Amino acid sequence: MEGAGLGRGRCCHCHGAGRDVVQAWRCRFLCRFTDRSGTNAQHHLVDERIVGGKPSSLDWAAAAALPLTAITAWEMLFDRLDVRKAVAGAANAIVIIGGAGGVGSIAIQLARQLTDLTVIATASRSETATWARQLGAHHVVDHAKPLAAEVAGLGLGAPALVFSTTNTDAHLAQIAELIAPQGRFGLIDDPKTLDFSLLKRKSLSLHWEFMFTRPMFATADIAAQGALLNEVARLVDAGTLRTTLGESYGVINAANLRRAHALSRAAAPKARSCWKVSVPERDGRSTTLSNRSAEVRQDVWLNNQAPDRMPNVFANAVRPAGEKATVRLSLTRRAQPSA
Repeated sequence: MEGAGLGRGRCCHCHGAGRDVVQAWRCRFLCRFTDRSGTNAQHHLVDERIVGGKPSSLDWAAAAALPLTAITAWEMLFDRLDVRKAVAGAANAIVIIGGAGGVGSIAIQLARQLTDLTVIATASRSETATWARQLGAHHVVDHAKPLAAEVAGLGLGAPALVFSTTNTDAHLAQIAELIAPQGRFGLIDDPKTLDFSLLKRKSLSLHWEFMFTRPMFATADIAAQGALLNEVARLVDAGTLRTTLGESYGVINAANLRRAHALSRAAAPKARSCWKVSVPERDGRSTTLSNRSAEVRQDVWLNNQAPDRMPNVFANAVRPAGEKATVRLSLTRRAQPSA
């Protein structure tokens, strides 16, 4: 992180003297889910247990693209699904739905590099399928087609595990059909409704992952997030993992906002995007800063949209001269669509 209010940090206590640290939070959630005041300030307090060392091999933008996706993928695989525990009679395989999205991109790498699972990713476009293979997926199937038939066609048997990152409600029936009896199924999106009765016949277990659970409730194992970020940094520096930063758009101005908005609407992007923001302070001075974990989705609205869900730091964001517009950034936790 860098810039006023979202500043680059050096902690001499938990991360070694002078070592740069990368924050595990984004602005909106830090403001909303803790008792600390908002980030429209020069400095901001962060619980040291949820920060980790920045990979020394990455620049700030590439490093900032990692915390949200890495925490979500890591916690799902190793804490929720317990992927190293076998399911009797099942194929030692995991299906990652939405494999080319931000979380899916990290999950593929973690599963391939840190386990002996056969990694089956889903994608429906040639470029996203290629991306998933480059990250380490053994097989890529098309989630625009019936998934059960796609997976069965691989000849591996019924997979023990399914990790759904997006459109779970649309895929649930196929997931229930393709997964092995007594398998484990995890999701991170927020479907309006889910028919859980589909899971009963096979005695499937359901696991939800929300990366803010530990900090929100100050769980006894909250420090696990800082520890896993340090491990992710080590794996990145060792060349085992790669950042999922797709593109850095530079400073936020009217031209770049329109460009990013057009790109996000033109196609479902893979990986993550990163911003460096120029925001005028209250006294009129201009300050350059980067969003807390650079997990800003490429959903940007102009045309007088109310800033009701913005983090405080963007409340007085740049309004291009001559335009009556409010910049609004959607800081949702969901993975990018990966169709």
